[in-house]
Amino acid sequence: MNQARKDHTVYMRWTIVGLSIIFIQMKQVDYKKNFGRLLREMRLAEDLSQEAFADKFEINRTYYGNVERGENSISLDKMQQISTKLQMPLSKLMKLAEVL
Repeated sequence: MNQARKDHTVYMRWTIVGLSIIFIQMKQVDYKKNFGRLLREMRLAEDLSQEAFADKFEINRTYYGNVERGENSISLDKMQQISTKLQMPLSKLMKLAEVL
């Protein structure tokens, strides 16, 4: 059972062999927003417009702009397409999004 706190920290309840209950503190990550920020940083690092960056990944520019602003979710298929074009494992992209 997860309990969300106002500081966006999630505490997960774990039971260890029925002896006691411990809580593990985990930071809650807004992947939708963070992934959009990551894409924006990558785009700016390449000095590309949203349209040029979206074309690079074969994504509609309007949809891409919404993803970059964290307004739309991006599908796993599109994320995999991006990671393939960047020649970077999807797991690494997600890890980068976690730390933003």
